[in-house]
Amino acid sequence: MGRYIEKPNKVVRYLVNNQNLDLSIVHNANIVIVGEQHGNLDDMSTVFKIIERMKPDIVLVEALGDYVINSKVKAKELYRLSEESHYYQGLTKLWLEYIISNKQNVIYKGIELITDQDYSKISLKEQFMLREDHWMGIIDKEILTKRVLVIVGDTHLRTIETKELGRASPLYTKFLNRTDAVIIRTQQGEIQ
Repeated sequence: MGRYIEKPNKVVRYLVNNQNLDLSIVHNANIVIVGEQHGNLDDMSTVFKIIERMKPDIVLVEALGDYVINSKVKAKELYRLSEESHYYQGLTKLWLEYIISNKQNVIYKGIELITDQDYSKISLKEQFMLREDHWMGIIDKEILTKRVLVIVGDTHLRTIETKELGRASPLYTKFLNRTDAVIIRTQQGEIQ
């Protein structure tokens, strides 16, 4: 396998072990959107390398729930909470460990839609639409003044409409043709 480029320097699929991913593509981007497999340590390693290379002003992360972390003190405070109290449990803990150990001064912001809505009463298609529309609102606001890195599950970068998930991802369709954007997807993605 190897790198699969749908549009040169725009959409890149990488092998989970980082082979064939040229991180120089993120250096001048104003927005980079990365699709990863939740909890895959190789994917997380790639994401952390992208953060170090891009040096974004803000990192928007699905797996951080609705946390806003603007200091190591805040990250340590959240880390001390029980794993079960975190929206994404162990994955959130992994992110907090990285934030605590990272030397960069970057704001990390969870973008997950936290609501009292009973998701069991709505379709998966409706869940994805609500969540992704919420994320787009946050992204649209942040890219006005900041270099932004967005980290979501790879399925949220789907290029096609499906019966179960609905429309093609707005994160993909909106940023695909922007000259200042790069979309990076894991080779191990669940859907096209």
